[in-house]
Amino acid sequence: MRSDEALHEALRRGDLAAFDALYARLSGPLYGFILRHLADAHEAEDVLHDTFMALLTHDPDARSLRAWMYHCARNHCLRRLRDRRRGARALDA
Repeated sequence: MRSDEALHEALRRGDLAAFDALYARLSGPLYGFILRHLADAHEAEDVLHDTFMALLTHDPDARSLRAWMYHCARNHCLRRLRDRRRGARALDA
């Protein structure tokens, strides 16, 4: 089995099968992580999608791909939670 980093290198070279392999490997654990933060399945799916799109549009440090993915997911979760609070305050006003 290829490492996350080897798959990331293959993805950087344009191998979309490597993206599929990374998604298959990381999507379940990442989804659980995101769902624990947001407690909303639909938002968790959106954040998971955003996190994997970031992998395609950014060039994370290949030495710590998994850590980067979780960091990215956490940032997306925090943004969603902040937007929720802002929306709730707007409704209260």
